[in-house]
Amino acid sequence: MVSTTLNTSPSSLYVPQSGTFHCHSSTTEAWEYISKIHQNRNYSGLLTGVSGVGKSYLAKTYTQQFPQSELDEKNIIPVLYVKLGATSTPTDLLHQILMALGCTVMNSKERPYTALERLLHLLNEQSVELIIIDEVQECLPDTDGIRAQQMAKQFAGLVDKASIPVILMGTPLAKRIIELAYKGGDKEEQLSRRFLAPHQLSPCPSQCQAWINMVNFYQLKYGFNRLTAQSNKDLLNRIYIATNGMHGLLNKLYAQILPADYKNTAQYIRAFEEAYKFAIRNSEDNPFNADMINAQQTERNIEDLDRKLKETFTHG
Repeated sequence: MVSTTLNTSPSSLYVPQSGTFHCHSSTTEAWEYISKIHQNRNYSGLLTGVSGVGKSYLAKTYTQQFPQSELDEKNIIPVLYVKLGATSTPTDLLHQILMALGCTVMNSKERPYTALERLLHLLNEQSVELIIIDEVQECLPDTDGIRAQQMAKQFAGLVDKASIPVILMGTPLAKRIIELAYKGGDKEEQLSRRFLAPHQLSPCPSQCQAWINMVNFYQLKYGFNRLTAQSNKDLLNRIYIATNGMHGLLNKLYAQILPADYKNTAQYIRAFEEAYKFAIRNSEDNPFNADMINAQQTERNIEDLDRKLKETFTHG
């Protein structure tokens, strides 16, 4: 049973003033997916989404609700977040999890079973209840050969021996990891039997309050005033076209805006036009170029984007 008594309701977390981001329905469902796996502890899970949609931010926000603590000179880590870099072998995978626990890795040629034993000891010692492994596609080669099967088998060994649920996160390519067949004793197995059905995180639609709240999170984060649908509809539409409702692109865009006291929408749009050139793309079809793209055109573009979003995440 999960030892913490912290409130894990999504509605209590995604409030811009608290330093987190406001969620829409897909984010809420993803949060509940992680929370149920954490609480029930019977199965692991796979959360996918395109790059920049907010998987990492979601994982980090969830992890922060279960802070680390000291107990009897031991570091207690209820939720362990691991962001994978390039991972070429099962030992690389285990070493990156060990380093996330604060362990120094000295022997790069260590055998996987030795690294796993060390990892199991530390997971138990530090009372880890849930492991979130981000960018899991980094451990998959381009083809489903022996190395990919070895990775799937290593994940299975970790889940089985640790008896701790694992949330794998990555791009849609990451689904391969739970579908791969590998030798488990005398028979072929798949990681999927240990996992709940994968959950896909989708971008935020443009025509909803959640999108306005998401933008206002970054407005406040970077020292600007809130925007409203009544006063700033054209600007909100242009920001959506520039970022496709993606947290990653929003953060990149806002990071390039020069701090200033912008008095009106026109000033904001000019600032965003310059930021877009540096942060995302230097092209003629800059959505903040008001001379080339008027408010009516942005409305039509928004309608096209929302239709495509609905088609992609309803049928895809």
